Order: sequence, then structure tokens, then C-alpha cells
Amino acid sequence: MNEEIDDNREVTLISNDCQQFNITIKEAKISKLIREIIEEEEEDDDSDCEDEVKTINIIKVSGDVLQYIVEYAKNYVLEAMDEIESPLKSVKVDEIVQPWYAEFIQKVYADGKLFQLVTAANYMNIQELLQLACLKVATTIKGKSQEQIREIFGLSPELTAEERKQIEEENKWVR
Repeated sequence: MNEEIDDNREVTLISNDCQQFNITIKEAKISKLIREIIEEEEEDDDSDCEDEVKTINIIKVSGDVLQYIVEYAKNYVLEAMDEIESPLKSVKVDEIVQPWYAEFIQKVYADGKLFQLVTAANYMNIQELLQLACLKVATTIKGKSQEQIREIFGLSPELTAEERKQIEEENKWVR
């Protein structure tokens, strides 16, 4: 096996809409998906060329969301996010995580990208980012009515009686 790649070298992440982002290997490895890809390439790489910039296609993430992930990763290696304790001690994100993370997730929410970030963090296996995004969802919907939640997240109107009945039948165990 080759010597371990220097974590300060860069890797290029390519989104599904072909946007490119340069990030250090150390920053990229906050994603378990990327870490596994890099480690597989290290094992399979027979070349002695360490200056080669690795490129990794992130096929299920758009550039506008991958940009947020790169921003998060760059900050995370400088100051890891505090663990989010359960049950939540507050309904205010800024009372649960450090200010940078609270501002970051508010910006994602304001840009209407929160659910895409949840999906991307899950796909890329970035647990802390997934927890932060879910924290924002939880604090946003706490104490809200169904109608308010639909409005906040731009969800479709009420289910039809047939759809509601089907859901109730499929989920009898919840009651």
C-alpha cells in the first residue's frame, strides 16, 4: 500500500451539474463517503505521482448544495461543532450550537435549501451536518400547526380523504 496521502493536499469535488470545488483531503474526509473513496484510491493507486489532484464526482448533489457542504467542511476542521444533545434544551439553534453553525444553517434555510442539504448530508454520510440540518427542521416546526408547517416548507395542500385513509391503514402501529 502507498504512503498515506497528505491530508493538506487538495481534491476536487464535482457536483451533478458539473460545478467544481477544491477542498483539502482533511476537509473532504468529514464525509464518510469521500473518505472511503479516497482510501480505496490510495490502496489501488500504483503510481508514484503524489502531485496528481484527485477528482471525485458527487453525483447526487447539486452545486448550490455542495457549495454549502464545502463551506461547512472548511469551518468544521477549524472548529468542530459541539454535540447536539437530546432532548433539545432549547428551541433556538443559537442556544444549542456555536454561532457560526447557527448562522450557517439559518442561511441554508433562508435560501430554501434545507431539505436538499438534509438529503446531501445523508448521501455523503456527514453525520454532524445531518444532525445540524435536522435540528433546524425540528426547531422550525416545534409548536406549529400542520397548516403552518406546510406553509413554512412549501408542502402540498391537505391530503385527500383517500390518501389520508391509506396512510392511516399503513401506519396503524403508530397509534
